[in-house]
Order: sequence, then C-alpha cells, then structure tokens
Amino acid sequence: RARRDIPSSCAKYMSHAVGVAAAAATAAVLGIVSQELRTAKVAGSSMAPTFQTGSSILIERVSLFLGRLARGDVVVLRSPEVDRDWLTKRVVGVGGDWLYARDGRLVRVPTEHVWVEGDNASNSNDSTHYGAVPRGTLAGTVVAKVWPPEEAGPVATRHAACEARVIPAAEASRLRSLPTEAGETLRAALHRARSAMHPRAASSRRRVPDTSTTRPRRAPLGMSTPSDDGARMCRRDVGAGAGAGVVGG
Repeated sequence: RARRDIPSSCAKYMSHAVGVAAAAATAAVLGIVSQELRTAKVAGSSMAPTFQTGSSILIERVSLFLGRLARGDVVVLRSPEVDRDWLTKRVVGVGGDWLYARDGRLVRVPTEHVWVEGDNASNSNDSTHYGAVPRGTLAGTVVAKVWPPEEAGPVATRHAACEARVIPAAEASRLRSLPTEAGETLRAALHRARSAMHPRAASSRRRVPDTSTTRPRRAPLGMSTPSDDGARMCRRDVGAGAGAGVVGG
C-alpha cells in the first residue's frame, strides 16, 4: 500500500512545484512591468491636440533601453532649464539629422541628441528655444493615451513636422560634404527659400510660457507614485520606478 501512495505523492509534489514556479514567473513579469510602465496625467496645451489638460498617458522605458527611438515618438524628458521639471515632447529629429527649426533656422542635430517640439507650435517651449537635448535626459516613451475613454488608444508617431522639416538624406549628404564657406552659403540660400515659402516660420523667436504638465495618477499593478503634490518629480523617482510626476510641455 505504501508503494501505491508514492506516485500520488509525487504527482501532488510536482503539481505544487509547478504552481510555485508559475506564481514566481508571474510575480517576476509583474515586477518588470511595474518598473517599466508609468501612468501620468497631462495638464497644459503644449502637446495639443494630441494631449489635452486631463489626458492620462502610459509611459514605457524599454524602447529607450533598447535604443529604439525614432522620429515621431513622444517622449518624457528632464527639462534642460529646470532640473526637477519633466516635459512631454515629440521627437522631430535624431542625431545626425538636418532639419528646419520652426523659426526657419537650418540646424544639425548632434550625435546622441534629439530635437524635440510640442505639437502645439503656438504654446510650446522646446528645442526651438533651448536647442537639441541629450538622449540621456529622456526618461521614457509615451505609448498610449488611457483617458478619457473615448480617446484611449496608441499614440500616433507619424507627424507632419517630422516629415516636412527633416531634410532628406541625399540633400543632407551634400551639406556635410561641402567646404565650410560653401556650406554656409548653401545653408543661407536654403534658409531664405524656406523663409519665403513660410514667412511665419521666419519670424523672430519668442519664448512662450511652458504650461503643459503631467500629474501622477494612481499607478496600476501596485506601482508607487510620488508622495508630493504632483507638481514635480525628482530625478530619483524616474530611476526607482515611481510614478511619472509632473511632465511639462
């Protein structure tokens, strides 16, 4: 009789072991998800019409870790002007790109930098004012809008600014190969042509107040959120997996 009980005991043991392993795997996955996903609430209009005041967004960090950053992505970055502030902007150009800034300038994005702008050209303090920003200041990529429900869904990465103002590779190659004086002459000619086609873009740069911010929502899957009033997020919060904090435009 003792021998007959052995297979049954082994089966129970194996079943228990499988259950424990499955629970551990689930916990590991949830732990990874909780570290790499954030939710945040937007306040402001610098990313309108993509995001409006009250919109809730989902932010992930895996793409940045894997180096999968592309033109059109919407990102969260540390403000180059106020270290404790965080912004949401769209990537218009990546390292090595030549592009036209909104004010008509022809600029080249340095290696390991990105050119970011708000979708709302009339109310965004962005690379047009402070230049390209280092990739190291980026904290995550916005992958979806989760509130309001009728607008929930993936964030579009195709944007007119990325397609209309980034100079094609063939033309950019000519700019890189020209001697300095000739290159400056060509750049000036391109600038004048661009200004003639888009006179508003050639207007003097003006600084606009930065009003788009992001306040933390209650994070899913047990994620923690900052304990302050949601107005700012310190650098430690991003690295430690806390809520997304304030993200300005």
